[in-house]
Amino acid sequence: MEILVCIKQILDPEMPPSKFRIDPEAKEVVPPEGIPPVISPYDAQAIEASLRIKEQYGARVSVITIGVTSAANAVKHGLAMGADEGILVNEEIKGYDSFTIAHILTKAVQRMGRYDLILCGRQGADYDCGQVGPILA
Repeated sequence: MEILVCIKQILDPEMPPSKFRIDPEAKEVVPPEGIPPVISPYDAQAIEASLRIKEQYGARVSVITIGVTSAANAVKHGLAMGADEGILVNEEIKGYDSFTIAHILTKAVQRMGRYDLILCGRQGADYDCGQVGPILA
C-alpha cells in the first residue's frame, strides 16, 4: 500500500500575537524574523495516522509539500516522524488560493504515480480553511 500525506508549513500557532507587527504601507501582518515555521498540527496528525497504517499493514508513506527551499524543513520533519519518502514541489506559493494549491498537488501526484491513499490534515492551522483536501479528492 502506498500512502501520500500532504503537509503544510505554517507559522507556529503557539506564537504570541505580540510578536507580530503591522506593515502600514503593505497593509499586512509581518511575522517575527528568526522563528522557524512548523508543520500544521492537523497535518502532523495525518502523518501519525499514516504511520499507524504503515505499522499495521506494511504500507509505504510519503509526505509532500509545496514551497521553496525553506519548506524542505517540513519534509524533513515528516521523515523524522517515520515517513519513507519526502517530496518538495519547488514552487513559491505565497498568495495562492486553495484551488491552486490543490491543482499543483494533483499534477504532482499524477506525475509521481498511483497512491492507494492520500491523506491531508483536517485543515491548515493558519487560515483554518480546510479546502485543499476536499478539492484534491
